[in-house]
Amino acid sequence: MSSLSKKLVIAGAMLLLLLVLVFYIGRAHDYQQAEQQSRVQATQLSHYFSSELARFKTIPTLVSANDLVKSFVVKQGIGEQAVNYYLEDIQRASGASDVYLMDLTGSVVASSNWQVDYTFLGSNFAFRPYFYLAKQGEKVAYFALGMRSSERGIYFSEPVIDKGKVIAVVTLKVNAKKFEQDRQLLNASDSTHFYIALEDSVIVMSDVEDWRLKSLESLNDEQMAALVKSRRYLSHKPSLLNHNHKSLSEQTAQQNIQLNGKQARFISATETIDIINAKASVLVDVTNVELAQIPRLLWFSVFYAIAVVLIHMAMVRFAGYKKLLFSRHSLEQEVIERTQALEKAQKALIQTAKLATIGQLSAGINHEINQPLSAMNTYLVSAKRLLIKGNIEQASGLVDQMQLSNKFT
Repeated sequence: MSSLSKKLVIAGAMLLLLLVLVFYIGRAHDYQQAEQQSRVQATQLSHYFSSELARFKTIPTLVSANDLVKSFVVKQGIGEQAVNYYLEDIQRASGASDVYLMDLTGSVVASSNWQVDYTFLGSNFAFRPYFYLAKQGEKVAYFALGMRSSERGIYFSEPVIDKGKVIAVVTLKVNAKKFEQDRQLLNASDSTHFYIALEDSVIVMSDVEDWRLKSLESLNDEQMAALVKSRRYLSHKPSLLNHNHKSLSEQTAQQNIQLNGKQARFISATETIDIINAKASVLVDVTNVELAQIPRLLWFSVFYAIAVVLIHMAMVRFAGYKKLLFSRHSLEQEVIERTQALEKAQKALIQTAKLATIGQLSAGINHEINQPLSAMNTYLVSAKRLLIKGNIEQASGLVDQMQLSNKFT
């Protein structure tokens, strides 16, 4: 296998490992974002409902303190039309569905809808908790289905007190659809849903129609019988919502709930609504959180490929630079070696020239020495022969001549 092939295999294996890591980190980040979003929106939803319910809760207090209403009850029906008009004005100004007045038997004696065919006038709501609790002097906020309309609503009731005694009960009804429609305006994303569940675990409000009036918990026969007997939901028997719940923290959870015929996965956060003793849950859809990682993985792959190419180019350039440095070093070393060789050759030439000069000097000296020595030797040989022959004068002359020659040399 070539070096390039090995590098490609290593880069591919590293890419796979990094993609797995990016997938899990990205998914964890999206879950964390969904959890944070659900908490923020659950808090907003709780504040919204609490503030709206608190606003509606004050209206029965104003009505119960009105002298016209008290006079009408005390005088037992005198001034009914004026009270009806007054309740109608209150209903329109507040945005409530209905406002009505009940005597101590639970019969409606004045109502904001006095002019319509389905008027509450003459109806009896003595069985409703919001009536008999208010009759006992309590201020009540109670969810129930309308007896005639079967519409979901929140009822706020308060006693009308005169001279320290309860003489009637004022009730204001707010249609649950108002809150759902308002919440849809507040909803920041199509992937976010909400529901309001009462203490009996029945969902009474939600932006998902299929979840409404379904129970989050399985109800046994005894609980179901008590629910039907209370007539809060009239004859409706809440069915179990197809869902499962896994707590992530004290406030958040992961839920799988049936949505539009399909099982969807949500991160939910829950806040309390004390006025109606309910819990508001906001659910952020995370069903497609795995698919949402695909663009992130694709972008990471692109950046990874670009990074690999840039790193490869940098390594090639670095390798070329190293090769250039090696070549330069080799040339410098070769130049040094050749310079040293030249210096040695130069030194050898100088030494040779010196030796040659010495040789020439020696030859000249030898010549200069040998020449007189040869002449002296010749004179000595000639003088010796003359002495042998007894020719002393000539031999003496040769000696004198030899002395003279030596003197000049």
